[in-house]
Amino acid sequence: MDREPESGGQLLEAESLHTYYGTSHILHGVDFAVAPGETIGLLGRNGMGKTTLLRSLLGLTRPRRGRVRLRGADVTRARPHRSRAPGSPMCPRAAASSPISACAKTW
Repeated sequence: MDREPESGGQLLEAESLHTYYGTSHILHGVDFAVAPGETIGLLGRNGMGKTTLLRSLLGLTRPRRGRVRLRGADVTRARPHRSRAPGSPMCPRAAASSPISACAKTW
């Protein structure tokens, strides 16, 4: 996947994401963008929605509202195995004993 992003040069975009587990509203209108070559970190206390955001971006938990774009293509409703980059990383806290570079090299 070496093609250039089509949406304003962004590699990954979240636009007004609202994700729920049942009736529990977890993500409330999350917006952000990641440019090619950019490195980001996601920090927060337990229960703040970090894992839910990652699951929403990877297509494992679908947002009820909002959009996820990968290289400009809307992948919000696409199946994860067809829409995300092969090897898209999700490095939960359990992987903390592994070098962080193992996650970075995957993407």
